[in-house]
Amino acid sequence: MWTGVFAAITLAAHVKYAHDQWTTWSNYLRALMLLGCFGQLAGVCAFVVYLTLAISQHQGSSYHPLTARD
Repeated sequence: MWTGVFAAITLAAHVKYAHDQWTTWSNYLRALMLLGCFGQLAGVCAFVVYLTLAISQHQGSSYHPLTARD
């Protein structure tokens, strides 16, 4: 869902720039940049949490403590 929101904002910014209406819309640039940075940060945090949970629960690995041989 959030990917679509960020894509729509990026599309709107590009359309404004292409139609040379960016000068009246340039005040929003800082807010858009901060929103993009927070979106990327949230995505990286979610990926780290996903990996941490998968590793801690031994998901996706062939290791199983009951069938492991020394």
